[in-house]
Amino acid sequence: IRPTCSTAAKFSIDSIGDDGSLVLIDPLNPHQDAQKVFHFNRVFRPTATQEEIFKDTQLLIRSVMDGYNVCIFAYGQTRSGKTHTMCGPSGGSTKDRGINFLTLNDLFWISYARKNIMNYEVQIQMVEIYNEQV
Repeated sequence: IRPTCSTAAKFSIDSIGDDGSLVLIDPLNPHQDAQKVFHFNRVFRPTATQEEIFKDTQLLIRSVMDGYNVCIFAYGQTRSGKTHTMCGPSGGSTKDRGINFLTLNDLFWISYARKNIMNYEVQIQMVEIYNEQV
C-alpha cells in the first residue's frame, strides 16, 4: 500500500496495526459489513521509506551469505506498491532504490568484505507474474 495512490479506489485504508493487520473500508457503504480485515506478517504504512523496508528485511536477506535460500515475495493488487517497493520509482534517484537494488549492494559489500576468507558465487533470479503471465 505504498506509495499512496491518488486514483480513486473502491476501498480505502481504515487502519494498519503493528501486528500486521490491515483494515479496509468501503467509503460508499456505511454498514459494518463494509469493513474487511486482513492479517499479514508485516504491513508497511504508505509513509514507509525504502530504507525502512530494507532494514526490516536485511537480516533475512543476509542469511543468504550463510547458505540459506531466500525469497522475497511481493503480493498485492495492481497499483498496491509492489514494483515501487521492489525496484523503486521509475526514474528515481539512488536514494529511492527498491529492495532489489539495496539487497544487491548489501550482498556485494559483504562479499567484498569477506573476500579473504570466503569466495561467493552469486546467482539471482527475478520473476514477475502479471495477469497470470510470467
